[in-house]
Amino acid sequence: MPEAMPPRSDPACDTCRFWRQGPIKDRGPDWGECRRMPPTLPPIEQEKLLHVGIWPHTAAEDWCGEWQSGDEPGPSDGGADPALSGPT
Repeated sequence: MPEAMPPRSDPACDTCRFWRQGPIKDRGPDWGECRRMPPTLPPIEQEKLLHVGIWPHTAAEDWCGEWQSGDEPGPSDGGADPALSGPT
């Protein structure tokens, strides 16, 4: 199994607090899911008994304008979510 990429300090998915590295089908070990927003439902082409939401799959080196440091405390560890706070 290939080794995962070493951690970086630049604003990219693998340094973002919302990104979860994990196995993505047909992708390498440097892929994961962005958990910034709730999962979305894929287009429904036929009736099924089970519908599941999906998070966007991103490569570790991808980036976006929602990046937040993985070192910042967030709601899950007692900190406030800056995206939900009002103007200061």
